[in-house]
Amino acid sequence: MKKLNIIVATPSVGTKNSGGGISVIARDWAHSFKNDKTYSVQFVVTRGNFSYLLSPIFLFKSFLEIIILKFKKKADLVHIHVSQKGSAYRKILLCKLLNILDIPYIFHVHGSNFHNFFKKSPKWIRGLMLESFKNAKSTIVLGKIWENFVSSKMHIPKKNIYVLNNTAKIVTSKKRNKKNELVKIIFLGKLSLRKGTYDLIYALNKIKNNKKWNSTIVGDGDIEEIKALIKKLNISDRVKVTGWLSREDSQGLLIKSDILVLPSYAENMPLSVIEGMAFGLSIITTPVGATPEIINNNKTGIMIKPGNVVDLSKKLQKLINSKKLQRKLGKNAKKYYLQKLSYNVYQKKLKNLWKGLINSKN
Repeated sequence: MKKLNIIVATPSVGTKNSGGGISVIARDWAHSFKNDKTYSVQFVVTRGNFSYLLSPIFLFKSFLEIIILKFKKKADLVHIHVSQKGSAYRKILLCKLLNILDIPYIFHVHGSNFHNFFKKSPKWIRGLMLESFKNAKSTIVLGKIWENFVSSKMHIPKKNIYVLNNTAKIVTSKKRNKKNELVKIIFLGKLSLRKGTYDLIYALNKIKNNKKWNSTIVGDGDIEEIKALIKKLNISDRVKVTGWLSREDSQGLLIKSDILVLPSYAENMPLSVIEGMAFGLSIITTPVGATPEIINNNKTGIMIKPGNVVDLSKKLQKLINSKKLQRKLGKNAKKYYLQKLSYNVYQKKLKNLWKGLINSKN
């Protein structure tokens, strides 16, 4: 049987020790589709892991690769990962090429502020984006909130929108350590104001008299600023900052942790929360983006308002002092992950979408 040829346009495929959310997804796809019997999946890099000044070179190279694949008859469908700003501009140009080559494509929308970016863009940019979305065979969004946005603001019929929640692939085979003497709190993500990292540090400072916990902050971004704040608050003995870690190493820490905190101000659907659910952690996060679609307050996690440091400290204190509540939330979160968010569930939905779009392209 002839394989279906999928071209994935992604900012990068990342490496073991680098890459944002889209790159992590692309890396998982590259691995899982490597020997697939039905699909031949090829990746074109539109941005690269280097300076923004080099992105035009990567974009031009991706154009050449797509043209070559077209003439080799290995371009049944292009799957485009798109976010805001530079990502959107590059993908507008890519869509122009695909229209010329008569290659069908789908959009996979990421980016925590894509909606605001679209609303605030100049009218002519919005026009080009609307044209690109209109010509897509389908638009993948990460949650119902984004389905409503794409439908109402970008005028895409809901029948052409596909909701596909993010997933987290488990890459470590270690077993969870349930004999922690201290309650271990972990943060995974870009250390920044948007992710609420500073709020978390201030909340941890408020509960420093509780000696039952320690915390690990994992990610790149404002590393030195966060370290300086931790030192200033005199909690360096309780809070460790690791910097960026490979996913295998970060998941190794998740296994040993009890509570994952992500007090973000803006998200699409955060991978770190899904990873925490996969490992049965108690989750504390904020109702931003599509997060409320996977975190049911007080059932699969705990919700707080962005910026409410006092409430965050109270919720942390409550969880630290109640192993029973930790177990309840963690058990429910893991159950939800296995039923709705596991990589196997995700991949099956993705394959069905590709197959349906290719078969209907004429």
